[in-house]
Amino acid sequence: GLTDLLNAVKGAMSSEDRQVIDFFLGQKAALDSKQNPSPEDLVATCHALTSVRALIMAGLNSGLRNDAPDAALAMRQRWRLAEVKAEDYAFVLLSRLDNALEQQGGGGALLNAHDLAWAPVLGGLVLGLRHLGLGGLAPAEAMAIEAELTSWQKEGNFRERDNALRLKATLERMQRFTESYLELLLKLLPPVAESLGQALGVAPYAIQTFTEAEIRANVVFQVSKLTTLLLRASRTAAGSSSWDPLVAGMAVGRLVELQELDPQAIAAFDEPVVVLLRSASGDEEVTASGHQLQG
Repeated sequence: GLTDLLNAVKGAMSSEDRQVIDFFLGQKAALDSKQNPSPEDLVATCHALTSVRALIMAGLNSGLRNDAPDAALAMRQRWRLAEVKAEDYAFVLLSRLDNALEQQGGGGALLNAHDLAWAPVLGGLVLGLRHLGLGGLAPAEAMAIEAELTSWQKEGNFRERDNALRLKATLERMQRFTESYLELLLKLLPPVAESLGQALGVAPYAIQTFTEAEIRANVVFQVSKLTTLLLRASRTAAGSSSWDPLVAGMAVGRLVELQELDPQAIAAFDEPVVVLLRSASGDEEVTASGHQLQG
């Protein structure tokens, strides 16, 4: 695990760097001992983890000589594995943060809360952004967005319309940033997964779901969820609609209200319909719901 790898590599570090590792391991142990850690606890541990991953990345950037001994190569492999495990743990922490915030009421609970209640969400978003930057995703853009978020966090008072609008603009920039990364993954991974999967005899369903599984296990997925949570709150605070259209367009038909997307219920209509759903899981197959469904 991550703890074992960090203990294995810190012997080759300076005393100052070892203190960074030890501080994180202490934070992690304290977090693991709590049954229901607060969002502040999760953000504090993620902050310490981010410092550790940045430290490891700096060491990996130094490179190795061509005649490096086997022991040095083995140690470098441990460093790389520690960096990968650190990113995986960042995903876990951000996922737990998102769940904790949703249990407290999500974006709606922020509207009537003190500015301090916004701090864990903004802090988690900034740390997730740093991990994306450490992964090599447009570091200049990541730094620019981080600077904006930090500035708005210092300003506070998000229930004021002007402040909410400034935060909303930065969060929409953040949303475009994460969407560009998701589009890149959707462009690059499927052809590789298909060619390798077929060559290795992997089941077709596993090949088809590989890219989605990789996205859902990536830090960018949790960053996107935190961005959405904050966007709902900032849009409402700014007096805008909290609705987020997935695909903008025009549809004409009879307006029908349903509890969920049910192809059998839609098939009962002999005219075009536009459906207003009370709930949706996100896994619905719209095209399989019949030609009557227009939107």
